[in-house]
Amino acid sequence: MRNDWVAAANLVGRMLALLGALLVAIGGFKTAALYLQSHRGLETVATIDAAAGHQFGTGGWVDLSWRDDGGTMRQALGVQVTGRLARKLRLGSALARTHLRIRYRPDDIRSAILVIEDVHEQIKSAAALCIAGFLAISGGSGLILALMLSGLGTVRTSSSPEFGAEREPRP
Repeated sequence: MRNDWVAAANLVGRMLALLGALLVAIGGFKTAALYLQSHRGLETVATIDAAAGHQFGTGGWVDLSWRDDGGTMRQALGVQVTGRLARKLRLGSALARTHLRIRYRPDDIRSAILVIEDVHEQIKSAAALCIAGFLAISGGSGLILALMLSGLGTVRTSSSPEFGAEREPRP
């Protein structure tokens, strides 16, 4: 019975540590991609054609249009924004503002449009992932370390002198 509990606690510790490492990796990649995107392309002011947010959701979207340096009208539909920015853009059913600063790549219009005012919120969400990952790693590692220090997590092998001494017969 005790060995089942120790094995389960050890497994939980390992899973927490792996989940934490995954969250840290996702948050780190998200932050790096945001940093690279925020330093590439051209910055311009876009007109907000439409905006929507979810009352109980965590995000929203905007439809944008702008003229590039050559005078060509460009449009991006359904650009994702954080819920905070979506709420700031809408007052009831009307738009609170009509323009946003954006960054885009003229050579690849299908690449993501970065709303400059939204960068801070996106970095905060990526940082929250990293913090949750570090907490999960800490919790999982602490659980494994506690098992090891208490002696419960030791593994007995056939070369151990006490091998078989504490074993109970199987039913």
